[in-house]
Amino acid sequence: MTDYIPKGNDSFKTWAAQFINYVSNNAAALGITGDDLTQLTQEQAEWQTALDNYMALQASLSPSRQEAKDARDRLEGSLRRFAQWLQHNPKITDVHRLGLGITVPDSSRTSVVAIPTTAPVVQVDLSKRFEHIINFADKETPNRKTKPKGVTGCEIWVKIGDNIPNDANELRLLNVARTTPFNAKYSGNEAGKMAHYMLRWVTSRGELGPWSQIYSFTIPG
Repeated sequence: MTDYIPKGNDSFKTWAAQFINYVSNNAAALGITGDDLTQLTQEQAEWQTALDNYMALQASLSPSRQEAKDARDRLEGSLRRFAQWLQHNPKITDVHRLGLGITVPDSSRTSVVAIPTTAPVVQVDLSKRFEHIINFADKETPNRKTKPKGVTGCEIWVKIGDNIPNDANELRLLNVARTTPFNAKYSGNEAGKMAHYMLRWVTSRGELGPWSQIYSFTIPG
């Protein structure tokens, strides 16, 4: 499946501006809060500043290249999470999807994708500072990097803190990972804290599988 987020910086800039402008102009209809919009516009500005710095200093091989990449990764991750959330929002129509520039489901498809009946199993590599390398796999084949048939990604939700979550409402969506492993990166002031994860499969039609068990790990410092 072709990714709706462009790879090149120029195309990505145009697409991100289209997405954020549409969200801004249709916030009420989409159910987007002011804080959400502020986050997107701030990360958009940070990426543009970092990219400008990189372009200006490219000849001198400035570290701004990595800064621009990191800033884009943050912005792209947030845009992808918002897009994934919007795809599951019952208020969203195909008109909204076209305006946002995200995938419009093909209503002509007749094949049936089964809703997943199993949850991902998880292993986490703690070898890097401030980072969890999250490996997930199908319960039926845990030793292989596989997903159930029809599954396009894995939702990864997290809660940071000592207390184990009582239910999924206490977690926030970290990412919708299409491949394993996924690297969850944290700041220095989060080192030593507990990260509690719950995962579930999502199909190409946006259907969700059951939640995994809770996996808890200390963030290495």
